[in-house]
Amino acid sequence: MHFDCLQLKILSDQEVSWGRELAKEDQMKRIIKSLAQEFFPASSSAAAANCSVLERWTRWWFTELGIGWVLHVADGTSQGILQHAFDDARCWSRALAEIMETVRSTDSVIGLPCICEEEQQPMAAENSSSFPDQFQFARFVQETLFKMLTFVDVIVALDPNTITCDIFIANGVLALFQKISDLVRVRAALSYALSQIDALFLWTPSVEVRRIRGEILNFLRSKDVKALEGIWSTLEEIWTRILELIDDSSSASAQTSQGSSDIHKLTWSVMDHITFLLDNYSIVAPIVLEAARLGKYVPRNGDLPPFDSMIMEMMSCLEKMLVNMSESFPDLSRRLLFLLNNSYFILERLQDAPHLHMQFPVRDLTSKVDGYMDKYLQVSWAPVLSCLFNTTPLFLFGKYYPSLALHTFESEFQKTYTTQKLCKVPDPKLRKMLRKDITEKIIPSYTKYIEDNKVKTVQFGPQYLEEMLQELFEG
Repeated sequence: MHFDCLQLKILSDQEVSWGRELAKEDQMKRIIKSLAQEFFPASSSAAAANCSVLERWTRWWFTELGIGWVLHVADGTSQGILQHAFDDARCWSRALAEIMETVRSTDSVIGLPCICEEEQQPMAAENSSSFPDQFQFARFVQETLFKMLTFVDVIVALDPNTITCDIFIANGVLALFQKISDLVRVRAALSYALSQIDALFLWTPSVEVRRIRGEILNFLRSKDVKALEGIWSTLEEIWTRILELIDDSSSASAQTSQGSSDIHKLTWSVMDHITFLLDNYSIVAPIVLEAARLGKYVPRNGDLPPFDSMIMEMMSCLEKMLVNMSESFPDLSRRLLFLLNNSYFILERLQDAPHLHMQFPVRDLTSKVDGYMDKYLQVSWAPVLSCLFNTTPLFLFGKYYPSLALHTFESEFQKTYTTQKLCKVPDPKLRKMLRKDITEKIIPSYTKYIEDNKVKTVQFGPQYLEEMLQELFEG
């Protein structure tokens, strides 16, 4: 009985919630209808009041949606307002979607019921006065969207250097990535708005209403094209700046943070961008394809689709830059760890990315990661192990002294351990693999040497050395 009562209470709560949503939606429809009639009254004598009514309405609705600043954009007084472009684009896109949802639901109240095309009678001579509510509503939607869509021009023209970012990448590349993110978000909102307006007043008999619908669609399409062109021009600028960084080897070397083996911030930035492009494949790929068709972009990998080729080129340039940066390391071990860290990071990001059907260099990257790891082990730890197999110092005055080799080994181990402990391997999986490989390379041979030579006293036992190796690469 208690369970049944609880179920009834849950259902009751849901019904109350649904009821509130429906009441809120009905209230919004009534408000829009009332304001539309007030803004475009049947009497032309009241037209002078239109501007003040629209201003009052848009200020109220836009403020409710958290985008009151759009009014300043529309009237050209937005200087200094768009300080956080990403947040602005996100709020604007969400608000446009909510506006379109409200417009579509209100159309079902104000507009005429949908009828089949065969049943529709020719009414070319019909004027808007026969359908005052519908005409007023169409004009109201038009004026509201005209105000709203002025933001597209602002975001396309926005200087990336004015975008607020948590981190600043060399040559402002991160800011450009941010701008593309904003533009893609805006274009997605425009596409949704186009689909909603396309279904608005679809069967209206009013010639004037159909004309207004066409004007809204054309305006939306023009803004969509503008956003598309903005995305491509920003992609071009990113591409140019990345190439500038690659060509400027002195600048690239200066960004290695004085020999840090950590993942470089430019690697993070470029891979964030590539992942972002993959996540927005359906939007960006057609843009790159169109750019290639128009000759704005010439893919270097002609056997791949333009989008795939562009990603491959970015990957190739990033790898080239990392190699150039690594040249500044005076220590070969750190150089190899730097390349290993960054290559492994790239590999992990690509393996987690969608659209793996595209021909990414995952296999080549895997081979490079394995190569960097093997070479690092050879350069850093093979010399330590070789101390146990160098028989030259084992004989002194014709007598065999295995402890001399142990002393040399322990000294070399301590020196290498102290140096490598300060190196950083940020990825836990890679850090674990490196520790495991070093342990398997050193400890069994060290243990076997002690046993074979019946050494009774050692400075560091095998277990102690293994525990030391588990502290490597914390930075």
